[in-house]
Amino acid sequence: MTSAIQDKELEILKAETAAAATIARLQSESFDKAWSEEDVRALLAGPGALGLIASFGDTPFGYVIARSTGEEAELLSIGVSYAARRAGVGLALLRHLQTTLRELGTTKLFLEVDSTNRAAVELYSREDFRKIGTRKLYYKTANGKRNDALVLRKVIRLPVDDTDATQANYDGVARHGI
Repeated sequence: MTSAIQDKELEILKAETAAAATIARLQSESFDKAWSEEDVRALLAGPGALGLIASFGDTPFGYVIARSTGEEAELLSIGVSYAARRAGVGLALLRHLQTTLRELGTTKLFLEVDSTNRAAVELYSREDFRKIGTRKLYYKTANGKRNDALVLRKVIRLPVDDTDATQANYDGVARHGI
């Protein structure tokens, strides 16, 4: 983590379509094949879409986009800039997403992850996502190689107590001391 974000409070806000360029930039830091600004804008404007942006101060460092169809939701993309990796930003986004989905009545969250993305696979495992399938040779890398996608599911439960780390404050902004 760079000194620019040390000792700052992480804020997570809902991402509107105006954040499409920021999300596209953050995604390009995380994936070989990133979505365009237009793709992101269309996703955020679509039915059941939920986008979140994580920032330290005025600088965005991560995002998540999901789509909910009621009881089920799919995490479409999550990414964290290089400068904020391993600083808890991805975990905070994932937990905030789950809290928001839970409030909407969603009980299951699905996602696909590249089987070679160890950091992401470990994060999802720690957060109780379970493998329910594999899509063979699903992802194509920059060098033309193909990797399997793991299909994961998590049952979203009600919070055990009032100390849920991702619970939004009264102003609708989630703040996380990292």
